[in-house]
Amino acid sequence: LREYQAELDSNSKQLLEIHEETKQHETQLRSILKSMDDIVFIFDRHNRFVSVNAPEEKLFLKQEEFIGKEVSAVMPPYITELFVQAIAELQTTGFAEFDYQLEMPDGLQWYQMKLSPIIKDETYSGSVAVAREITQRKEIEEALRESEARYHAFFEQAADSIVLIDGEKGTLVEFNEKAYTN
Repeated sequence: LREYQAELDSNSKQLLEIHEETKQHETQLRSILKSMDDIVFIFDRHNRFVSVNAPEEKLFLKQEEFIGKEVSAVMPPYITELFVQAIAELQTTGFAEFDYQLEMPDGLQWYQMKLSPIIKDETYSGSVAVAREITQRKEIEEALRESEARYHAFFEQAADSIVLIDGEKGTLVEFNEKAYTN
């Protein structure tokens, strides 16, 4: 009986240590999540929201309005379609990402969603998705495309011959139609 009691005491002590360690890890993870500017979603294997971590102002619904609902019940159809495609890719490759736009209270915003699988006992049991607001990056990319289009239009429609030569290599880089015909 004493041996059995000693074993129970030892097991209880180990369980308490494991419990304390788990609480400490959970506290660390919550601190990490709170320090992130990104939105973190956790989904179960049926693509239902299990957890949402984000400041309220970054969400178009309150956090509790996501929980337990499928993506299709919360997100617009085109985002749901992108999400479903990403989940299929995620289950075969182990990673997926996509960009999407969403109407927010302060206007249309761009986001990039990156998904990773949650694997339990070698079985897919859900996913973690991190959404980052990328509106400024998208606006810069669009401005660059427009600038390049204006440059090429000017370059090709110029009345004079234009020839670009790499000064270091002495090689021809580009020339317009007028230079070609002259």
